[in-house]
Amino acid sequence: MRMNRKHWYAWVASGSLAVALGVYLFPLIRPPVKLAALTASQVFRRSRAAMTHNQFTETVRYQESLLPSAINAARLLNLPIPDSNVNTMVLYQASPWDWRLEEMNNQNTVVGVIARRHNRVVTYQPINNERSIDSLPHTISSAWSLWQVPKVSALNWSWTASVRVVRKLGHAAYQVTMTPTRQGTLWGSVRYWYQGTSFLPLGVTVSARGGGAVLAATVSSLHKGIPAKAASPPMVGRLVAWKVSPALASLLQRAGRGTMSPNQTFPKRLGPLSRVSEHQSGQNALAVYGSGPGRVLVMQTASHLFKGRPGRTFFRPVRGFPQFEGVTDGIFSLVTFRVHNREVILMGSRSKDELARWAKNAWQ
Repeated sequence: MRMNRKHWYAWVASGSLAVALGVYLFPLIRPPVKLAALTASQVFRRSRAAMTHNQFTETVRYQESLLPSAINAARLLNLPIPDSNVNTMVLYQASPWDWRLEEMNNQNTVVGVIARRHNRVVTYQPINNERSIDSLPHTISSAWSLWQVPKVSALNWSWTASVRVVRKLGHAAYQVTMTPTRQGTLWGSVRYWYQGTSFLPLGVTVSARGGGAVLAATVSSLHKGIPAKAASPPMVGRLVAWKVSPALASLLQRAGRGTMSPNQTFPKRLGPLSRVSEHQSGQNALAVYGSGPGRVLVMQTASHLFKGRPGRTFFRPVRGFPQFEGVTDGIFSLVTFRVHNREVILMGSRSKDELARWAKNAWQ
């Protein structure tokens, strides 16, 4: 049977359309993501090894609403807390001991640089043309960089973790979600992504207990290797002094319980938490209550730590506790009050009301 010209044109047109659709849709039709089944501990170990032995460059899209050092205090990340106008960071990492991080604003202008070279940290502020050099405290002189891989030991008693295989940045990736084993804190979850074959980090999000994200750092580009001297610390700018105070350095380096002055002693308990350590250096003292995600740090100082500083404007009276002031970011809270001519500062993943109530009962 002969095909007439009209039917032939229709057949050719339909065939051409099928080919065109196939060519167009082929990039979107991806095979299922297949990676070896790994536990969270295995993913973390491989990522730590990858960051130790690989050089890489990453562009990180960044947004947060955290208090300075809040996440770092939880020992989950080493993400710096930049100015509010920073939304992009570029990391050049030769090793965990040799890297450079550039912070950029909405106009893609570098507004800050922090770099590590062995045991020294160099910071540079282009707006002031100022550069500072500092030696790392003994407690953090080990390997660390922008990305800190959680310690496997944390999974045993502080956090539970689940692992899924997903697609991230166009690649198969491991998604590790961590949630605190004990309730009562402000933590919701911490979610990491690692590239499936290189195990280099692809992002992290931190969510509060109510479900809202308080931090999101997502890698938008990842390249193996770094440009020549890209990880080198900045060499320009007027050198200014920036050092950890001797008292703070001493607090960081000392371990165990020292001899506490009578007016610097800490209560044995803070709410349901037992005191696990206390340290004193000069006019400053530090105590830790509890462990894991719910631990609370308490500092006593003879000075007005926040007096006259811009950060003080964020503190508000704690409702129901007129002698207390506090601030929270959804994950961590800071509460401060004065007793015996000393300022007491509490920091932990608890509500301001809870910290104030515990402190009032403990010190009265």
